[in-house]
Amino acid sequence: MKRILITGGSGFIGSHVADYLLTRGYEVVIFDRVSPVFLSEAEIVVADILNKEAIKQAISNVDCVIHAAGVLGTHETVVAPTVSIKENVIGTLNVLDAAIKYDVPVICLSKPNVWLNPYSISKDCMEKFCFMYVYEHGLKVSILKLFNVYGSRQKYNHVQKAIPTWIVQMLTGNKVEIFGSGSATMDLVHVHDVSVCIEGMMDNLEECLVTTSQPISDDVYSTFSGLNEQILELGCGEEISVLDAVMKLGLTIGKEYSVSHLPMRRGEVDGTRLCANLNRLHYLTNFRPSVSLADGFENTVLYYRENLDAILKGSL
Repeated sequence: MKRILITGGSGFIGSHVADYLLTRGYEVVIFDRVSPVFLSEAEIVVADILNKEAIKQAISNVDCVIHAAGVLGTHETVVAPTVSIKENVIGTLNVLDAAIKYDVPVICLSKPNVWLNPYSISKDCMEKFCFMYVYEHGLKVSILKLFNVYGSRQKYNHVQKAIPTWIVQMLTGNKVEIFGSGSATMDLVHVHDVSVCIEGMMDNLEECLVTTSQPISDDVYSTFSGLNEQILELGCGEEISVLDAVMKLGLTIGKEYSVSHLPMRRGEVDGTRLCANLNRLHYLTNFRPSVSLADGFENTVLYYRENLDAILKGSL
């Protein structure tokens, strides 16, 4: 398995996975509707996953697809839910249809779907379609549920992501804005660990695939429970509260800061707890995250400190 297609390969996670796999000797094809900001030796296909013919052509000559494309956001998607459905559901179906046509396995990146907003709903729907395609069409797919991924290159504007937003607010002397009480927990995993994990899944792909070893039950809830157990989860395996994460970032940056508590955004619930179960992933791939929170924060803060002007201008 040497030639890999990464949908959404110009994005935060996709670009890191692309760069890592290139260093590991893979041929990488980036499929994205925008060209990468960061220079890459990968082959670039500028197209949208809603373009059926473009995604078919791209998948026709690769060994594996890493499906990282999609629309992000929580409250942003509440006001325009159809965008999430088009990109995250219909776009995924185009990827899956092409993968079936050319018998190419897919590693589908998802997220914890704990909230009732269009983004979470669309990702949950994507997972269910993957299950259906396994049963109906023999799709070869593995689903990796990513928890709170952080690291360099993650944009802090447009769709607000916690870690880059807090870092930029601290570096610019602004109040750190927290939505809700700050009691909600996160499971933070560095993007480098995501890249290493995905390579480990490719090395053990047969073991990681969703299987049909059990027939569909008459009890639909029992069926979905069995399928959901085959989804792999990736975080660090430990919870940290929002307030504690902010405190650790402040210590890393070495600046005093004040906190402003804002109302919860639409589509999110205060006090939500997130923590990945790594047992199945470790059993199948022997993978464990290696980047500590202290090292990950130091590396990430350095990137934003060195590139702050470009980040504030929106060029990074």
